[in-house]
Amino acid sequence: MCFCIAIMLLGVIGNIMVPIVIVKTKDMRNSTNIFLTNLSIADLLVLLVCTPTVLVEVNTPPETWVLGHEMCKAVPFIELTVAHASVLTILAISFERYYAICEPLKAGYVCTKARAILICILAWGIAAVFTSPIILIATFGMERYYDNTVVAVCFTSAETFWSALFFIACIAIFFLLPFIVLVLLYVAIAYKLLRRNIDFHRPTTAAAHVRSTTSLSSVILRQQSLNKLPLQMTRSDTDNNRGGTLNIGASAQQLRTENIDTLTETVD
Repeated sequence: MCFCIAIMLLGVIGNIMVPIVIVKTKDMRNSTNIFLTNLSIADLLVLLVCTPTVLVEVNTPPETWVLGHEMCKAVPFIELTVAHASVLTILAISFERYYAICEPLKAGYVCTKARAILICILAWGIAAVFTSPIILIATFGMERYYDNTVVAVCFTSAETFWSALFFIACIAIFFLLPFIVLVLLYVAIAYKLLRRNIDFHRPTTAAAHVRSTTSLSSVILRQQSLNKLPLQMTRSDTDNNRGGTLNIGASAQQLRTENIDTLTETVD
């Protein structure tokens, strides 16, 4: 009992601090933090409405409802509405992450603060509308115990076709369908990040290939120039400087050898 109360108080303090920090810090007023504020509000409702109700139920006789007719209708409605609104908010956060990573050019005008506020309002509205049948399904009444004592009870059982259909629809729309969408979104995000990582390393290999090709072309051009140099010098000084021609030819041969070594290193 004391442990549950301590957890509830810590949760209330933490979820109150989140919107306060976001409101007071100008740089944190973005669409993502608006969704996080919405989740904090949902958690606050759970802590302030649902948790005390559970504590009362734990400390009363089994299947006994002591909170009256109105709370029998309100508590299940609030519980389901908060759960459904939280699921829709998490879905909105996932779509925002998808646009930020996979469609960055669209994220600037899709993921705005005004649109985030509108989505939060719609999430609560849709959750409340779809959850409203629970008000009719929840039944408050008086039941006789095995020891002939009469106690108040509150049931939310699927005793009719429509009540069963309502619970199945809630599971399908607010749990199974969002789960599938979340899996698809995060698979797409992971694929995009993997492709981006591959594309990031690919230009390095291409640049190395370009540098290697450029060096190879430079060596070939130098080699061709050196091949022509002794012949040109020999034609200029055919009769006067035969020894000098031989020296120039020897120097050209040495440079040719160096270029061959450079060519070998470049190819390697």
